[in-house]
Formats: sequence, C-alpha cells, structure tokens
Amino acid sequence: KTHTFQTSNPKVCPVFDLLKKGMKTTEGRPYSKKYHNIQKGDSIILKHNGSSFNARVKSVKRYKTLQGYLRNEGLKRTLPGIRDMDKAKQIYNKWSSPRRRQQLREKYGYAMLAIRV
Repeated sequence: KTHTFQTSNPKVCPVFDLLKKGMKTTEGRPYSKKYHNIQKGDSIILKHNGSSFNARVKSVKRYKTLQGYLRNEGLKRTLPGIRDMDKAKQIYNKWSSPRRRQQLREKYGYAMLAIRV
C-alpha cells in the first residue's frame, strides 16, 4: 500500500531534506485515524513544495505520549540536529498540539505514531 505525506522543512530542523538524505529515520505523526493502517512494508511518498521522494516503512510503533515517543525513538532519529528535549517538544507542538494528542489518546489509546523509514 502507498501513502502520501505532506512534510515541512523548517530551517531549525529541515524534516523533508533530512528524510530524503536518510538522516532522519523516524517520522512522527499524531495517532489520527488517517495513519492507523500504515504497516511495515508500505510505501510512503513524502512531499514538500512540489518535490517528493519515496520511502519504505521498516516498522511502526505507537506511543501514548510525545515524550515517550521522543525518548524511545531518540532525537537523533526523530529530529537530527536537535539535542534538547524541550526544543524537540516545541517543534512537535507546532505540528500537533498537546490538546490534540490528548484527544487522540482518549479516543484511540495512543497519541503518537513512529514510522521508521
């Protein structure tokens, strides 16, 4: 199965570029329904501003909290170049709010999905 993700590429942590170069090996997404069916072996088309590339899903893991996701997956795999846990949380909070993750955890039992590529 093939999935398409829009990604960001902020200067503080250029997600799209880091994924494309293979330096970022875990893509975190809020555990919303649209990501529930992603499985090992699936293909992902990652897009940003008209550019795209394909990646293969190596594994998928669910987490109850953002902090658990960042601790277990590690900053090197999730946000290469970011070395501070508080900074990492600030970056993820721009993409999904703590309230949104709480709602997902209440509804589905998990807040974050780690997609290893």
